[in-house]
Amino acid sequence: MDVELIERVRHVIGTAGESQAVVAARIGISPDKLSKSLKGARRFTSLELALIAEHGGKTVDWLLRGVEPRTVAGTAARKAAELDHNTADVRTTLSRYERVIDALHGIGYTLPLSPLPESSQIGTGVERGNDLARTATKALPCEPWGRSTRELAADCELAFGVVIATTALPGKLDGLSWSTELFHLILVAQTQMWTRQRFTLAHELGHILARDAYGDAVVEKIQPGRTSDAKEVQANAFAAEFLMPREAILSEAGASPERVDVQRMAWHFKVSPSAMAARLKVLGLLTTAQLREWAATSTADCVHTIDTFDQNMLNAEASNGGWHPRALTRLALTAYSRGDTTARPLAALLGLDPDELLDILEPAPPEPAQTSPMPSGSGTEIAFNP
Repeated sequence: MDVELIERVRHVIGTAGESQAVVAARIGISPDKLSKSLKGARRFTSLELALIAEHGGKTVDWLLRGVEPRTVAGTAARKAAELDHNTADVRTTLSRYERVIDALHGIGYTLPLSPLPESSQIGTGVERGNDLARTATKALPCEPWGRSTRELAADCELAFGVVIATTALPGKLDGLSWSTELFHLILVAQTQMWTRQRFTLAHELGHILARDAYGDAVVEKIQPGRTSDAKEVQANAFAAEFLMPREAILSEAGASPERVDVQRMAWHFKVSPSAMAARLKVLGLLTTAQLREWAATSTADCVHTIDTFDQNMLNAEASNGGWHPRALTRLALTAYSRGDTTARPLAALLGLDPDELLDILEPAPPEPAQTSPMPSGSGTEIAFNP
């Protein structure tokens, strides 16, 4: 057995200030088995290493290779002073997912990373964003513009190996994106503004695919069309082409779209009316005066005109309720069900206390009902507990 691994396990035990017998009981083995493992005569199981790491506040990667958890850097796309958030809160939010990924990786459960599409370095930021969006669309199982936000996230997870989730974000942040050697991560804020959430998802995907998010996490409040930052311009252009592709828009809009057409198309492409108006202006289908007049149209106006109130409410509830990353959650559940780790990684992903999750995964059997013998010939029916 790896001598350095044994030394690191001894370090954890020594730091905890507990006897080997107590530690053995905590990880579910006999003191004799722990003693043999510490002498190199017996290998630690994956579950034992996970439990030792949790007990010592370390990661399995640290036990196996001495690798300390990476630190979440500052921001790439914007300076922290420009945003209404606490940098420490951002680190905490990102670390919730990072620690789960690192813990699973340490016991051999690694997320598959698909090769990212080639990102052109030629042309303006808008041209590069458009080209990248068209390339990314070809990798998806379905056209992105007709998909719900959750469906679109699932498609992107499958195509690019990106971990995507909605969660409460600090301050007024709309989204975060971060790439490392082990994962690509996108977090979007829970909000009832479902069209904004959907644009944020596409925008952050643009950062991931353009390789903007390596090293430093991209932390931002989305401001389409109101930035001069080259990376932001490209990400906005990516999101616009990704959600409102030029050819599809030209086919739907006709030569002279009216205000009602903008509202109808906004609902059809699942974007805000202001985003659709801006897109039509970029494509030369609206005048500057029309854009100024129509860009103030709200999603509520759109819903009223098209009479889609019920679906709009469902969309708002879904975007505010959030979801967990499918592939990562499945990976954590697999590791737990095979006995290779505890319920902690899965509980962290789901935002649950580990004991609460165990009650869901392994509920205690119900107590047998207390019944009295039925009188013979009474005709009374037997009562069953549900």
